[in-house]
Amino acid sequence: MPILQHITFLNTKRIILASQSPRRKTILNQIGLVNFLQMPSGFAEDLPKSEFNTPSEFAIETARHKAVDVWNVCTSTDTPPDLVIAADTVVIGPGEEILGKPLDKEDAFNMLRKLSGTTHSVISACAFCYRPKSSKSSKVDSNDISFATHTFAVAATVHFAPLSDAEIQAYVATQEPMGKAGSYGIQGIGGALISGIEGDYYTVMGMPLHGFCKEMQQVILPELL
Repeated sequence: MPILQHITFLNTKRIILASQSPRRKTILNQIGLVNFLQMPSGFAEDLPKSEFNTPSEFAIETARHKAVDVWNVCTSTDTPPDLVIAADTVVIGPGEEILGKPLDKEDAFNMLRKLSGTTHSVISACAFCYRPKSSKSSKVDSNDISFATHTFAVAATVHFAPLSDAEIQAYVATQEPMGKAGSYGIQGIGGALISGIEGDYYTVMGMPLHGFCKEMQQVILPELL
């Protein structure tokens, strides 16, 4: 993947990951991208799901809002970023229901009960905000710093094992489901609940690594180099 040839260059840029997720940080670190700041977005993540035609559109727009929010915060300082990266992950339950992060333990239990014994989709969307070389597709914020956005989404299929209520309760008691889309984490204890996946493992984890590298290579790097 050609992006690997430019990791040293990218580590000289001011890059912001609009997330406090240790998982997304670890995924980026895995390819050698280590010199970036983490700044969680203040976006409420409350877009009306009914206004979107597909779960992918919902995830993409949520990720875009996160990226733009952090971009606007950062550009109000003396050191605006070169690139802001944001992501959003949703789990698609039975009936095409979009399952986000659980509100509490009861909500986590109910989500896991819905997913028990099912095959479902996980969608991770990414959004980039960056300073383009040209004014094409750019916007201008209140500080007259032009920026462009680019988004994409990747889906994976997850096969969930049948779970008893006792097993679900035991997993919820570990606290791992909290803060995770669909109330499980494939990279942790939740991996024991999954019988198989089709697609990119990292999409389920929260950052589609291959898709990220591809979009960086094709769209973002030409603007930064």
